[in-house]
Amino acid sequence: MVNSDLLALKFVNREDLRSYEAPQQGVYKHVVGKRAQWLLRVDVPNIADHVYSFDAFDTKSQGFGGSWLYFTVKENMALMGVKGPWHSNAGGLLRDTGLDVRDLHLTRVTIHEMVMEPHTGPGYERQEDGRLEWKELTRDIPVRGEILYEEKEPALGIFMRGDRIAHAYAKATGKSVFCTSESPGGSSSKLIGPDTQMHPMAEAYE
Repeated sequence: MVNSDLLALKFVNREDLRSYEAPQQGVYKHVVGKRAQWLLRVDVPNIADHVYSFDAFDTKSQGFGGSWLYFTVKENMALMGVKGPWHSNAGGLLRDTGLDVRDLHLTRVTIHEMVMEPHTGPGYERQEDGRLEWKELTRDIPVRGEILYEEKEPALGIFMRGDRIAHAYAKATGKSVFCTSESPGGSSSKLIGPDTQMHPMAEAYE
């Protein structure tokens, strides 16, 4: 076994793990890049949602609080321990290794129309003399309206797949829409309008 005081990488026997050191679920491919080493889960279709990076010589890395994580590696089904790895992304993997899995994210997309509704709450209002006065204000704010598009099941694609779908709706209607995208890592929601600047990756898939 490699001395863990010298490296942030070691191979271990499963029976030597303590009860709180359960291996990460799944099987991982180990890839050596130009700047880092990588582990990506290959027993699921959405590989891009399960990408980790680490430096085998950085024993003070603070990914996952500096803990040792254990991965079953596909090459020999051995158990690899890594200290302080970082949950990374497919873009970083591509830049460092040339391996492109960017279209293997799993997301579920919902598109709502955007409607304006009055909302009353505290806020600053600028007066004629330039002062800002704190008071109750009523303003129109954007809220979610009718569902225009909803996926019942997650689908594989690029991470910003929802942006592309929402942009198509916005251009067709000439109005902004709300785009909600759910992934294994959480969910996000944003307003996208007909003139919203798309990420180059999303544009490439239009």
